[in-house]
Amino acid sequence: MKVDMHIHTNVSREGPITIDRLRKICLKKNIFPFITDHNTIKGALAYREKYKDCVVGEEIKAVYNGRFGDITGLFVNEEIKRDLDIFEAIDKIKAQGALVYFPHPYDRFRKRSAFFEKNGEFDLKNKIDIVEIYNSRIFGMKDMRKAISYSDKINAVKGAGSDAHWPIEIGRSYAEVNEFDRDNPKEFLKNLKDGKLFMIKKGNLVLLTTTRIYAKINSRFP
Repeated sequence: MKVDMHIHTNVSREGPITIDRLRKICLKKNIFPFITDHNTIKGALAYREKYKDCVVGEEIKAVYNGRFGDITGLFVNEEIKRDLDIFEAIDKIKAQGALVYFPHPYDRFRKRSAFFEKNGEFDLKNKIDIVEIYNSRIFGMKDMRKAISYSDKINAVKGAGSDAHWPIEIGRSYAEVNEFDRDNPKEFLKNLKDGKLFMIKKGNLVLLTTTRIYAKINSRFP
């Protein structure tokens, strides 16, 4: 099965993907969605209640050494508030039995990508389950190679997500894994480790610009 581990709905206020439209596209592309809206699980819960087939996630704005960045919980049951210290956010993810997913850790062109440590490293060994090495919104392969190297260094499983905010982006990065119980993060993690990752990159500049314009119109850019 193909899983896109990083999808946003219109609840994130950065694009027009409603849960109904997401469902249609996922069926058409044969994609199983991990819904990871910014600082909320409302969109994911609404999708799961209506259509069942998704993993509930949350991309959380957190603080690391005084700098803002994102950390994601996958298979979460309860929403985690934003602006926590990263270690507190990770503890709250783990307390739910969920997985810690590190999205776009070295994307230098993203305002709030990672935490940009001066030495290029993050002291998160044994804290991260999955490092996102493929993200279709990242411009530079150099940034993704850094993510690959970091995942090897901390012995984390490698993941892939489109970071879709617009319908056309869904499924541009995905993992191909064996079937798993939707309520069993450990089984998914095991299957992901044995899976394959894929990525398609094109049209990023237009999509990123459109996302920011859309977010400003909606008066919220988290």
